[in-house]
Amino acid sequence: MSSTHRGAERRPADFYATPAFCVKRLLEALELPGGLWFEPCAGDGAIIKAVNEVRDDVSWHAHELREECVPALASIQRVGHIEVGDLLARPVATMPKASVCISNYPFGVSKEILEHLLHGDFEYLITLQRVNWCAGPRAALFRDLKPSLYVLPNRPSFTGGSTDSIEYGWFLFSGEGKLQVLADTPLRERQGK
Repeated sequence: MSSTHRGAERRPADFYATPAFCVKRLLEALELPGGLWFEPCAGDGAIIKAVNEVRDDVSWHAHELREECVPALASIQRVGHIEVGDLLARPVATMPKASVCISNYPFGVSKEILEHLLHGDFEYLITLQRVNWCAGPRAALFRDLKPSLYVLPNRPSFTGGSTDSIEYGWFLFSGEGKLQVLADTPLRERQGK
């Protein structure tokens, strides 16, 4: 969901893999239950792999729009089920009952995905988005939902190059309305070294 290079050609399906450090900072700050977790916009499994690096009590149900991502997802430990298709066309009743639903939604359809997933059966519904995601056309929705926001103090790079041009955070839809700035990440870790 990179905001860098506005006006440049977007990646197919708005795919921007989530850097592992973004996931790790969230998991340090938020105590989440184990069990079945759902990744509704799984891509190549970046979030799943990052969680698996620090948690061994999580199994996965992955959903992805693009068929070409299935081999990568199938190669990841503890991914028990993979589905391919348009998440927004999927009936909510067919989504797994999961303790955690965590993702980095494609920005162009992020509001629609959130509204769809809000009807699912998840104890925790979490997404990584731009901090300013809660304004503009989503402002009324956010006033009602009162999500908690866990801000990343270090800008991520979703393209493998320089960092993005805006701040990001994890939105947790639990009705608490809490704001927390997560721990800094050393440059070497942000660069994947």
